[in-house]
Amino acid sequence: MLFACKLCSLTGTKNPPVATPTPTPTPRPLLYAGDLIKQQLGTFTLVKHTTREEMRKAARGFGSTLLDKSNDAGVGEYRSDKTQTVLLWVFSFSTRETVDAAMEEFEKDMRRSKPWTLVNTNTTERGKRLEALGVFKGKSTGMVLWNNGQWLFMTLGPGLSEARSLADAVGY
Repeated sequence: MLFACKLCSLTGTKNPPVATPTPTPTPRPLLYAGDLIKQQLGTFTLVKHTTREEMRKAARGFGSTLLDKSNDAGVGEYRSDKTQTVLLWVFSFSTRETVDAAMEEFEKDMRRSKPWTLVNTNTTERGKRLEALGVFKGKSTGMVLWNNGQWLFMTLGPGLSEARSLADAVGY
């Protein structure tokens, strides 16, 4: 305040200047799984979005475990002109270690499970990406699974090229 009084005497004003409040930074909005399930991803158009609560009703086994450990989750059902349905799962976890453990579990399961053949693995500074091909009830299924920090993503389609295309549209 001493500065304000000196300023008043220098400018000849009777009232000290009113201090303007320092603006407080606006907190960054939280990112939710549903924010990553967009209406359009590359050539794919969203057909249906399922929330974590809806996912919980149908979850079994490891899917149920993932939901229990996650902070948020969602599934998007996508279609393009060229393909059947391709699914995108998005999970948010509280720590990167939880995501890394889930990725390890998926990789172990793919390596020892008969229906899955681990096709490709790739690691970058952002995380790890697994690509697998499986045959279920006589039909080919492609899956791409990747992590980025505290996020886990998975695409599942009628073939590996479709699962890759949607995964690439989401971004790795």
